[in-house]
Amino acid sequence: MSLTNQNPARRPGIDAKPSWNGLSLASPIRRIGWCAFLMLSAMMASPSIVASTATYGQEVLAAVLLAEARGEGEVGMRAVAEVVRRRADAKGVSMLSVLKPGAFSSLNGTDRDALLRRFHGHPLFPKALAIARIAYNRPETLGDLTRGANHFTHKRERPYWSAGLQPVVVIGNHAFYRLPASAS
Repeated sequence: MSLTNQNPARRPGIDAKPSWNGLSLASPIRRIGWCAFLMLSAMMASPSIVASTATYGQEVLAAVLLAEARGEGEVGMRAVAEVVRRRADAKGVSMLSVLKPGAFSSLNGTDRDALLRRFHGHPLFPKALAIARIAYNRPETLGDLTRGANHFTHKRERPYWSAGLQPVVVIGNHAFYRLPASAS
């Protein structure tokens, strides 16, 4: 078939509407513009581009969430994020400041950078990082799964600080406690 037999109003390769896997992209491109569309496409295709915008504090929190609650899924990681956020708010410091050995068992015998190296490539790291970003940027959307708890432990453990206290909630394998402000 020659070009003369085709519709003169449509030139192959020139007037073709952009598509991806058979889906027309003309409408979304018109709405957001080519540049934004290409940037969004790259971000969706490569999660590492999105992850690279995370702060050090967010990444460390994500690693702690994985270390403490990866077996509890998203709900368990959100609950741990609530406790970290609550402790930081009570002390008037950043969440990174409260992520230290002695405060969280995942940091006992290691440092934040080593924990981050250990979990950065974990398949659940993007999910944990998303929770960490919420905890940092929109903590009010975390909810209150832990009913105001500022400490947690494995539900079968009874650390010294839990003496005389009952958990306010149990989520998965974690028991969450609300200690008086003077004890935190």
